[in-house]
Formats: sequence, C-alpha cells, structure tokens
Amino acid sequence: MAELTEAERETWCEWYSGIAAGGPGHAPKADRPVEGGYATGAACSFDYDFCGAALPRISVAQCMANLSLSECESPLSNLTGCVSDMFSRACTPFDYDCLDYLEAPNCAGSILLLATSVVDDCAVRVE
Repeated sequence: MAELTEAERETWCEWYSGIAAGGPGHAPKADRPVEGGYATGAACSFDYDFCGAALPRISVAQCMANLSLSECESPLSNLTGCVSDMFSRACTPFDYDCLDYLEAPNCAGSILLLATSVVDDCAVRVE
C-alpha cells in the first residue's frame, strides 16, 4: 500500500470514508483521538464468520496516514473487495478478498484488522 501515490491514497480513502460515514449526504468522519501513534475509539464493523475482519470508521486523513505507513503485500483490489463485502454485509464462504488480504504479509492493521484481535478498541496506526 505504501507504493500508492498520495493522490491514489486520497481517492481510495475518500471512497472508503464516504462509505464509512453512511454514503453521500452524510457528514464525513472526523479524526479520532491519537494515543501512542494509533487512532483510537473508532467504531468498527465486524464479521467473525467468513470475512474475519474488523473495519474501523476513520477520517480520510487518518486513512491516508495508515496506508502511507503500510507495508502490506496484498493488492489494493483485495482491500477494496473486502471493504465492499463488509459494508454490504455480503461476506460468504466463497468471498476470499478479506481472507487473501488479511493473510498476506503485513496487511492486518492496514485499514482492516483481524476481528479476533480486537479486544476493546478498534485502534488503527496513523503515526
């Protein structure tokens, strides 16, 4: 993800944060408080069954910061597919975007978190 240009990160994060805010016409997500380099207190969508992912709702700026720090080795298409599946509640046993993304080296924590690793907070690294 770090190989994405600033403009590519911004475009993707605007799409992502727009969905996270509830779609067109909804106020954009504000920056979350940062503690120890992590945006904290973000609301999360979870799917424990098939996607196995936790999806934090963060601002465009914090999304961009997270992606710029990422060393994820999965293509952006897997992240996009998983986000789409999560928000449409369409995770099924035959959707592999989340699985492929979260099992790729260094990808858990790049926007998506492993659902089983989130205990109290859906914190996402931004610094």
